[in-house]
Amino acid sequence: MLALLLGCARAPSDAEVSAATLAGERPGEVLVYLEEVGRSRLEPLPIRGLTSLDVYVEHETLFVAGLSHELVPSAFAEWFPQLFVVVLESTDMQVWTAHAWPVDAPGYSLIDPALVMGPTGRELWFVQVDGAGDPAEGSRPSQVVRTHWTGAGFGGAEVMLEGRGLVDPSPVYQGERWEVLLTRDHREVVVGSAGGVVSVAQGVTVPHARREGAQVLVTAQRVEQGKARPVLLRRDDGGSWLAPVPMAFPEGTPCSSPSRVRFGDAWVLLCAQERGG
Repeated sequence: MLALLLGCARAPSDAEVSAATLAGERPGEVLVYLEEVGRSRLEPLPIRGLTSLDVYVEHETLFVAGLSHELVPSAFAEWFPQLFVVVLESTDMQVWTAHAWPVDAPGYSLIDPALVMGPTGRELWFVQVDGAGDPAEGSRPSQVVRTHWTGAGFGGAEVMLEGRGLVDPSPVYQGERWEVLLTRDHREVVVGSAGGVVSVAQGVTVPHARREGAQVLVTAQRVEQGKARPVLLRRDDGGSWLAPVPMAFPEGTPCSSPSRVRFGDAWVLLCAQERGG
C-alpha cells in the first residue's frame, strides 16, 4: 500500500493549499507576536496546520513557508514525497495568497524549508532524507540542499552539507561566504559552513537566523516544563555567540518553530502551535 501511495503522489494546487491552510474549523494554529514601538500583542493568524515554520520578507511582502500536515497525512510524513513547499504571502498579514511551489531536486523527501535572499536572488534551503524514521536522530544521515528560484518554483539543487542528525537549516550570508544554522540530534543548535560544523548552544533547537547590520540574530526554541518557549541568540561580526536569552512572550502559550523578522515598523515572531495527536 505504501508503494502505491508513493507512486500516486503529486504536488497540490494553489487552491488546495489555500483550502488546507486558510479555511476550516481550526484556525489559529499559527500565532503572531508583534513587537511594535511602545507595545506588543499576540494574535492568531488565519493560517492552520503548518509546521516547520519559516518567515521571510522580500521588499514589502511577508512570506510564510512550512510543511502542511493537512496536505500530507502525518502518518506518512517521513515517507510521503513532498517535493513542493507550501508558501503563503501577504502585504498586511490579513489577506494571504497561497502557493504550492514545486522543487526540482534529487531524492523524494523535503523537510524544514527555509526561504532566504542569497547572493543571486531568492533561494530555498531544506533537508533531504531517504527512508523512514526520525531525520533528527544522530544515527540518521541527512543532506542540506540549496535550490534557486526559477520564477515558478525552485531548481538547480546543490548539496551544501552532509551529516547525521542535521535538520532545520537557516542560512545567512556574509559577502561570498555562507553559513547555516541547524538543529543537531534534537539537542543543540550548530552552525555549518564550508569549514565544518561547530556547536553554538546546547538545549535549544529549531533555529531561524537573519542578519541585522553587523549582527546575526537567531530565534530558537527551548522546552520548559513540556512547552516550547522562544529564545534569542546573537553574534556580532568577528565575535562569539552569546548565550540564549528568553524572549518576551505570554506565559503558558507554547511557541514551536519560532521564526522572527523585521516587517515594516515591527518585529514579527511566528509560532506554530502544538498539533493534537
